[in-house]
Amino acid sequence: MVNTRNHFQNLNTEQKISLATELYYLYHLPQAKIAEIMGISRPWVSKLLARAEEMNLVKVSVLTETSGVVQLEQALIQKYHIRNARVVKTLENMSSLRSCALAAAHYIISTIKPDDKIGICFGRTLAALTEVFDQVYFPHAMVVPMVGGLGDNTSIMSNYLAENLAQRLGCEYKHLHAPALLDEKIKKETFLNDTYIKEIFDIANHVDMALFSPGDLSPQSSLLRDRQISNEELADLISLGAVGDLFLNFIDKDGRLVPHNVHDRAITVDLETVAKNARDKIAIAIGEAKVPVLHAALKGKWVDTLITDSATAGMLLQVEADTL
Repeated sequence: MVNTRNHFQNLNTEQKISLATELYYLYHLPQAKIAEIMGISRPWVSKLLARAEEMNLVKVSVLTETSGVVQLEQALIQKYHIRNARVVKTLENMSSLRSCALAAAHYIISTIKPDDKIGICFGRTLAALTEVFDQVYFPHAMVVPMVGGLGDNTSIMSNYLAENLAQRLGCEYKHLHAPALLDEKIKKETFLNDTYIKEIFDIANHVDMALFSPGDLSPQSSLLRDRQISNEELADLISLGAVGDLFLNFIDKDGRLVPHNVHDRAITVDLETVAKNARDKIAIAIGEAKVPVLHAALKGKWVDTLITDSATAGMLLQVEADTL
């Protein structure tokens, strides 16, 4: 297990101040709790908060990079009847992704409980999340992958992300030794009957927090880009009304599950079971290509907390009300 108390010392001053400021002013955690999470003394928390005031990060509202656009957050909560929304300002190039990932990290840190089981999917957005995640102290938590390995890029695979996030939390993690998609459906039962894999999925289907970025079915889809599905399979999914996937569970524009042989060979969690058991299902995504599947996921009640940027939020709010 990583000693996060030592690792915290490696964070730069700005990172320490930003995290402490948001936990205290946005999420209203007491200073003693912040000290426990960050692995520092309570007086140090007070010093960080005082420094935030000196830097004009705290006035009437918190002015950190990821503090959120309140009007858009409230509009999304009202439209989709979700529990939480965090909307960061859209920035140029890849800055919006980093800002969104950092906002997600701070939200997770503010809501995680000491013995939580945390499930994580795969992809570039979640890789960005684990990269910016501050080093904190939750030694009794656990992180598990919720889907098998996908593609050739190990840095965005669920096993790597689960391990990386666990190191940031200073807690235990599990690996899932299986591909995300099998060549033949008949092999799926062999994998799922393995004792170790059954143990992982028992945890993954009952996580307290589920972290995912909905997958789109645009020509730039990661499934197509990483050659996990064929052009014919993509066209077939679209013809059946699918607009994207959540943990390789495909959904239509109304958020209903779309049966397909791609899912039949997927080594992944059961979406309905996860939705029933998870305390917080956290979707993190930005970009126009994600709007259809985000809207569907929100409409289908598969999301409790949405973290996105202002441009994406604006497009979601423009979706006609009669489609809800």
